[in-house]
Amino acid sequence: MKKLEYATQVAKAKHKNMYGYRPYIYHLNHVTEIAKMHLFKDDILVSCMLHDILEDTDMKYVNILSQFGRDVAATVFAVTGQGANRVQRNEDMYRKTKGNYAATVVKLCDRIANLTISIEEGNEHLIDMYMKEHAMFVIELIPYEYFDDKIINLWKTYFMVIKSVNDEFLS
Repeated sequence: MKKLEYATQVAKAKHKNMYGYRPYIYHLNHVTEIAKMHLFKDDILVSCMLHDILEDTDMKYVNILSQFGRDVAATVFAVTGQGANRVQRNEDMYRKTKGNYAATVVKLCDRIANLTISIEEGNEHLIDMYMKEHAMFVIELIPYEYFDDKIINLWKTYFMVIKSVNDEFLS
């Protein structure tokens, strides 16, 4: 069995909660598909599928390490913010993600997916939250040291989604 297929099975088994009106696997598939559309492969796709598993389930870092390897475990850990509130969790995630190419890609795909579904569902509360975080998200995550065509195109997609929020909800 391929690593991504196995990761999908694990994620589906572990994430029993909902994502808006859909099973949580919808979100995980969406994040993974965004990465695929931007030509990312292998461990980045597996990390996309597992990106919320430490935060939202009883799965431990050591299990990810033994089942999926060091790179996936490190990426999933990096995008998992720890802290007493959202601000602290974001600060922790930014600190761990900064300078980490794979983690930046995963977090960016996650934010694109979150914004997209929030727009589709008209969830103004989440849109407002993400827009308030937008400036810090960009400042902390734009990877000046490793721009390549794939990540440039991913950032372009992010900014297109931000523009659609501005056009649809803030004008």
